Amino acid sequence: MRLPRILLAMLARLPLSSGSCRQPMRTTPRRRTSSSSRPGLSAQAVIPSLLGSDAKILDKAISGGIASLTAVQAKALESNPYVKSVRQDTQVSTSATRAVKAKASTGTVSASAIQTNAPWDLDILDSANAMLDGNYTAANDGNGVTVYVVDTGLYRASAQFANITVAAGSGFGYANPDSSDCDGQGTAVASLIAGSSLGAAKGVTLVPLRVLNCNWGGIPSDLIDALNYVLVNHVPAHRRS
Repeated sequence: MRLPRILLAMLARLPLSSGSCRQPMRTTPRRRTSSSSRPGLSAQAVIPSLLGSDAKILDKAISGGIASLTAVQAKALESNPYVKSVRQDTQVSTSATRAVKAKASTGTVSASAIQTNAPWDLDILDSANAMLDGNYTAANDGNGVTVYVVDTGLYRASAQFANITVAAGSGFGYANPDSSDCDGQGTAVASLIAGSSLGAAKGVTLVPLRVLNCNWGGIPSDLIDALNYVLVNHVPAHRRS
C-alpha cells in the first residue's frame, strides 16, 4: 500500500562538501516526500543526494524536492544537517461550503468592446461611482497576460471558453492525470477571469493547474509543485520577444 507523501524541509545554510549527503535506501513501503531547502543551498545540487535521483526538484517556490521514502528514511533526514524540517503530506480539503456558481449571461460584446446586458459584477467594475448602467467596458482585454488558475482544473468545452485562448498543451493535473475539471470550481473561477460573457479580461491566456480532486481534496506538495511550475514556466511580458 502506498503511504502518503511527506514534505521534507529546507536545507541548512551550510557549505557543501563531497560525500556529505547519502543516497536514501530504496526499501518499501515508501512515502511520497517533498523537500525544501534553506536559503544558501542549491536544491539542484543537494536534493538528488538527499532524496534520490528520482526526486522532483523544487527550486523556485521553495528550495527542495518531492520523493517517496519510508518512515525510517524520513526520520533519518530530520537529523541531517542540510535539512531544516521534514513534513509528511496529508490529505486536505477546502470548506464544504461551495461558492455559488455564476449564472450565464445573455450579454453581447460589440466591436467597440462594450458588453451590453453585462452581469452586475462586470457592470460595477467600470463604474467610478458604483452606478450600474447594464454595460461593461474593459480598460483593456488583458491580451499578452497569462493567468494560471490553480484550482480544480478547467472544463474546456464550456461555451465560456469558445473564443478564449487556453495555452496549447498547457496545464498540469496533480490531482488527476490531466487538467480537466470534474468539480466545476476551477471552471467557474476561470469564467470570471476570461469567460466570453462572464470574464473581466477576455484576451488573457489561461493555464489550468489542477491541484484539487473531484471532492475538493488535495495534498500540500501538489500545491507547492504547481506554484513552482508557474515560477519556472512564466515569462514576464517585458521579457517576451
